[in-house]
Amino acid sequence: MRPPLDPCLLLQAVDPLAAGPDPLYFHGGPYVAGSPRTALSLTGNLVSRTGFRALSLDYRLAPEHPFPAAIEDALNAYRTLLDGGEDPSAIAFAGDSAGGGLAVTACFRPSPASWTKRMRHWTARLSSSGNAYASR
Repeated sequence: MRPPLDPCLLLQAVDPLAAGPDPLYFHGGPYVAGSPRTALSLTGNLVSRTGFRALSLDYRLAPEHPFPAAIEDALNAYRTLLDGGEDPSAIAFAGDSAGGGLAVTACFRPSPASWTKRMRHWTARLSSSGNAYASR
């Protein structure tokens, strides 16, 4: 995974534990505050526990950049990863607080045909997760 945009932070584990999806991480901060640096402890913890790399995007913030600037940045980062040859099944979306909302929005935003494989892979993994829902 290469950084797709200039305002981002790439984190890698010292000793990678496993191959898997690399998170595209969105920081919290109600879309008006925060940065990859303010979320560094969360992102670093994710990287150290999984052994995956994470790309933390410094998306544009309101009020200087009103809605839908953050969503556009999230989608642009994902498109740039795909255009750079990243396998859609090797990218995961993650975030905290507002960044979690941005991650979900990026997943369900109407997408071009090249994203179809990614969404199929993601939903197949959710549907094969056993009877967790039935047990709650």
